[in-house]
Amino acid sequence: MSASFDETEVRKALAQIIGLTAVFELRALDAKLSGDYRTGTVSGYFNNPDDCIAELGKLVSAKGIYFTLNTVNPALLARRVNRLAYAEKNTTTNDQHILSRRCLLLDVDFDRPAGISASAAEKEAAHQKAIEIHDYLKARGWPLPIVADSGNGYHLVYHVNLPSNDGKLLEQVLAALADRFDGDGVKIDKSVFNPARIARLYGTLAAKGDNTEERPHRPSKILKTPVRVVVTAEQLHALVDELQREKPAQAEQLASRNGMFDVDGLLSRHAVKVKERSTEPDGTIKWLLKECPFNRDHVDGEAALFLYPDGRLGFHCFHNSCTGKHWKDFRWHFEPERRTTPPRVDLQSPGDSAPVELPAPPAPYVSPPLVLLPSQLQEYIHAAAKSLNMDVAYILLPLLSALGSAIGNSRSILLKPGFHPTAGDLDRHHRAKRQPEISSVRGCLLCSDGTRARIDAAEQANAGRVHGRTRTIGRQEW
Repeated sequence: MSASFDETEVRKALAQIIGLTAVFELRALDAKLSGDYRTGTVSGYFNNPDDCIAELGKLVSAKGIYFTLNTVNPALLARRVNRLAYAEKNTTTNDQHILSRRCLLLDVDFDRPAGISASAAEKEAAHQKAIEIHDYLKARGWPLPIVADSGNGYHLVYHVNLPSNDGKLLEQVLAALADRFDGDGVKIDKSVFNPARIARLYGTLAAKGDNTEERPHRPSKILKTPVRVVVTAEQLHALVDELQREKPAQAEQLASRNGMFDVDGLLSRHAVKVKERSTEPDGTIKWLLKECPFNRDHVDGEAALFLYPDGRLGFHCFHNSCTGKHWKDFRWHFEPERRTTPPRVDLQSPGDSAPVELPAPPAPYVSPPLVLLPSQLQEYIHAAAKSLNMDVAYILLPLLSALGSAIGNSRSILLKPGFHPTAGDLDRHHRAKRQPEISSVRGCLLCSDGTRARIDAAEQANAGRVHGRTRTIGRQEW
């Protein structure tokens, strides 16, 4: 992409998020500077928006232009003072270079393949999800965020005031919100919690993949800039606590709807004493038992039951003597009848009717009687079946089908009434008889032993002539 940008939007972003004198890093990926043939990561450190705007004009192209959101150690300004240059290895901002956190970024995008821009429908889905999240947090007393169009999705940028090492508080916030709102193909990016996170510089172009009509490159920009009010640490903790309580409750309701095993009912029926019942953040329900059923010396929560979100059940005791004891052993301890084989079902019709009669089993297989065939065919079938390692029936059936077709297509030669062979006919006939492959098939029609010739003068009065003879195949005459 060309490194075109909107100067007004860039100045607005720097003023609203960075301030006028704070140090920040500007970073362009896969970028090329004017007058240079190289392409790579271009970076610079700035504390002056005017210098930043001037240096942006030196970019010929870039895959994306980003800036740091949180407070950067001012000493890094000396790396590249208010100028852009190709960055050498390990000369960009890392987490240890961040002095404090001033932004919580909620990056809402449609979950699409990497390296392409969003379609209009995908971007609109992200828009609706961002509105839903915005209204949810507003209803809980959070101040209004900076709302930005990232080009492919939407950003909600909340002001915070936290140390760089926040005890994973923002990571927990992002994870809790993602669990609550991810869906319909849209997700919150949970990876943007680290202190040195960079975000797209609003006013520059979002240019992932090729610029197509369906997935065009779009400019990023700030849409709303409310009065700067910080989200307090207490509000952040309260949100995490609320969403963590909400998730187990949803998991228990889901378990009930899905007909999962009633562990509480089992414990109540058999008066098993529970020290504590709790639900883990992932929805797993845990019962710490006052006493292990397999050894009464194992007390005060050293044995526990578990019901996992997918319905699986578990038992665990932390003593070696109970190694190998699982949920089934626990249940069998209190309900030994569960060990027995379930009763067989009597396949009878309802009422006093007689048992349902099953059909008789098929007759045992009998090999076809090959002895009825000529010896030559028997030898052929046995040899073929042995060679192919199969039953003789697989050879016999197609062979009988072929023979049946040949037999049905019988042939006969009908002679003209009063026909008498000439000397030439007899000469040709005796030459044929000296060819066994011909005479053995056709028989002898001219000698006294020619048994296949049929002469019927009455029926052949209108027969056509072929050198004084009529030849038929089956019942179709030529």
